[in-house]
Amino acid sequence: MKARIIYLILSIVFYITMIPFIKKGFYHLYVYSGANSIFPANAYVGGDAYNYIINAGKANAYFTVALIFCIIASTFLLIFFNYQKKEIKTLIEKTEN
Repeated sequence: MKARIIYLILSIVFYITMIPFIKKGFYHLYVYSGANSIFPANAYVGGDAYNYIINAGKANAYFTVALIFCIIASTFLLIFFNYQKKEIKTLIEKTEN
């Protein structure tokens, strides 16, 4: 019983942990103001094209980390449902006997 709940809690934690990485990825993908502006955002070098390439690479990295967290959370959720299915099957067998 406790192992089943632990897998559910772990899956929820990993799904929640995934959210900031998705936000950060979209931030690097869509928020940009050049190095010459008053408040430069996501500007690393002088050329705009280079900054777009760097931001695209960073966004890709954040999305990949979010995908890894999603896969881990989904695995824990599948394990949780597998335990639940086994417990229901055991209860049905006990009531039939």
